[in-house]
Amino acid sequence: MAVADTSKIRIELEGLGRILGRNLCVPIYQRSYAWQAEHVSDLLNDISTAMTGGAAEYFIGSIVTRDSSDDRVEVADGQQRLATATILIAAIRDYLQELGDQDRAAQVSSERLYQKDLLTQELTPRLTLNDGDNDFFIKRVLHPPGDPLRAVGQSSAAHARIEKAAQLAKEYVARQAASGDPLPSLVALLNYVMDSVKAIWVQVPDDTNAFMVFETLNDRGLALAITDLLKNHLFNTAGRRLDEARRAWTAMVSSLESVGDEEVVLTFLRHYWSSRNGLVREKDLYPQIKKQTSNEARAISFAKELERGASAYCAICNPEGDYWTSYGEAARAHANSQQPAHGADQATGPCCSVSLWPSRGEEGHEVYGFMVCSIPGPRRPRWWCYRD
Repeated sequence: MAVADTSKIRIELEGLGRILGRNLCVPIYQRSYAWQAEHVSDLLNDISTAMTGGAAEYFIGSIVTRDSSDDRVEVADGQQRLATATILIAAIRDYLQELGDQDRAAQVSSERLYQKDLLTQELTPRLTLNDGDNDFFIKRVLHPPGDPLRAVGQSSAAHARIEKAAQLAKEYVARQAASGDPLPSLVALLNYVMDSVKAIWVQVPDDTNAFMVFETLNDRGLALAITDLLKNHLFNTAGRRLDEARRAWTAMVSSLESVGDEEVVLTFLRHYWSSRNGLVREKDLYPQIKKQTSNEARAISFAKELERGASAYCAICNPEGDYWTSYGEAARAHANSQQPAHGADQATGPCCSVSLWPSRGEEGHEVYGFMVCSIPGPRRPRWWCYRD
């Protein structure tokens, strides 16, 4: 594991305008847009409260970035807040355009949402999301009202969350405009978001420092998802083989998100680990995996195991998929009969039958035991898993 050089870390308190002006991008391996409606509403309401209360600043936490090789600045932590703030800025632009103020709407687009290349004069987004979200984000959020591309269809749960965030931002901006003279109200809101909504900007020189800062923030009490912590640990431990770990993780997530939302990743991780190491509670999952993947070789091996396991897991979640073609229609039909609609939790492993029965576990938890029938091979107990 590489040792972080903390002497090159920069830490500053900055407004969102300056942070968004750095040509930011979300790396491919980062999770998709995850904020639910309540998270978006909380941010919007907090900004309103700060403004109406006369607060000079509203603090939204820390944003961790690192330089990349293509003149972009990668966002290591904080992409949800940055994406939501951009959605709000776009909603202000949209309302100005609906008012017929084309000049100001265009100015918000060119100065706040995009930046113009000095040589080519092309406009590029100030914030680029990951591969799964970016095309939808550009068309639905960054393109102005009336653009035919704005009617892009949703192809993932993250897209639905972006759509919902955009709707909430539109309603919020309309309320702000109705609270007084629309133009001064909207300009005041935009200026407050860009200049007075502030974050601790942490700029790190490389991945090692980014991983170290990320986990330190969690140690200080920030609520980070187990999947984010595990990804961060594997990438940090992978050392010189970081690209291998990234490819494996991205492939795993892409497979799993084809059969569910981002929560399926944690479900898979827990089932996968339990199938090989015994029952584990969610709160103990990360510490156990971290302990067993403490060096480069183990981290890479585990990442690749997850990539392979995700393919089989998705097959069990989707009996209509191509995975079952070589097993025949009988196996496909039996797998279909074992879906969660029958009360089962989802299993993992190449199998044609997953049976379960209820029992009582420690501390009175209801437990389901899984019986996996391999192809070929006899039935045998495979693992236990809590049904929370």
